[in-house]
Amino acid sequence: MSDEQKTNKKIIVCYSIDYDNEYSVDINIEDYEEQTLTHLSTLLASIPSVQFQVQTMNIVKDAFLEDGKGEELELLISQILLKSESLLTKMQQSKELKEEDQKGSNEPCIKPSDIL
Repeated sequence: MSDEQKTNKKIIVCYSIDYDNEYSVDINIEDYEEQTLTHLSTLLASIPSVQFQVQTMNIVKDAFLEDGKGEELELLISQILLKSESLLTKMQQSKELKEEDQKGSNEPCIKPSDIL
């Protein structure tokens, strides 16, 4: 990624796999401001694989603590938990709506009792 592309981005999360099938995560954030952490929490909460999310969070945790940003880490984690819960709730509601739609689609448009 060129320097020009990097300067245009507030947050960059890049996953890669090497020839030994080892994966790595490279995370660059512009600053530790609340808005930046909010955007980062949205990205991290959106990772569908729990394994990737946990491993990514361990990398983030180590980097934040190394930079002396414990309070910012707590804010980030709380935002991730809230967003993950919200995403799960929305997914469950969507699943329930689909199930209700499928139940309704199995019934005939005109019931035999309506004809009589």
